[in-house]
Amino acid sequence: MKRGNGNPWWTSAVLVAGLAGLLAAPASAESSAPRQRVLRSWQENVKQDGREVARRVEVVFDYRRGVALERVYGADQELLFERPTAAPAPSDEEIAEAEAMVRADAELDGLARAKALFLSGGFVLWEEAGRPCGPGSRCLQIFAFPDPPDAPLFRAVVDLVRREIVYRDLGPLGTGR
Repeated sequence: MKRGNGNPWWTSAVLVAGLAGLLAAPASAESSAPRQRVLRSWQENVKQDGREVARRVEVVFDYRRGVALERVYGADQELLFERPTAAPAPSDEEIAEAEAMVRADAELDGLARAKALFLSGGFVLWEEAGRPCGPGSRCLQIFAFPDPPDAPLFRAVVDLVRREIVYRDLGPLGTGR
């Protein structure tokens, strides 16, 4: 589960540096710019008038609206249609953004560094309406593990829509505390 050069902090430090501008952008800049990310993309052929026609399909997450969208493009890259779709598993970029947010948090990063923990996870958390990870959110769970891996020592849940840590479960997890 280690990354990069064998040091679990190396890759995370690179990701934090790369995402620093994204996380530090002023709210006014965030609200004026569309914030969307292509999570998956593929080519497929469909039959149209008896012949094969190429289409490009993208699954995009629109963080301003808090929805996943499926977009289908024609051979000339024109958008043919867009529709809401179920949110897929997170992309590597989303996981990196969530980990960078945990690293940017003084309390969580301090605990991880003090105990030489590495981050892993990226599992989506869905909750009912009215909860922090309810409709309109994109919450990822990030766990901090010792090396060698054992039970995680903390869990942070990051909402990529609001760009904040919405849950902090500190202390050994799975101990019935």
